[in-house]
Amino acid sequence: MGKQIFLDYKPTYPGRGIKQISAEKEKAVLDTWKDNPGFGSGQVRNQLCRQAITVFMFTVNCWGSSESVDTPNSK
Repeated sequence: MGKQIFLDYKPTYPGRGIKQISAEKEKAVLDTWKDNPGFGSGQVRNQLCRQAITVFMFTVNCWGSSESVDTPNSK
């Protein structure tokens, strides 16, 4: 393969781009965290899973830190 052919190749499978969280999930994460201030990110995620809202731990951590929610400190 030539260099230009290699650079022009576009795979057909989707890559890992920047994902956007929906407004409903954002509101659910923040409301759950504000209702239960002692919860950690895993507990918030589990509460949302019980309500049939699927979110990743990374998402919960990102929204908690960006909204300056006080997370419990680990020992």
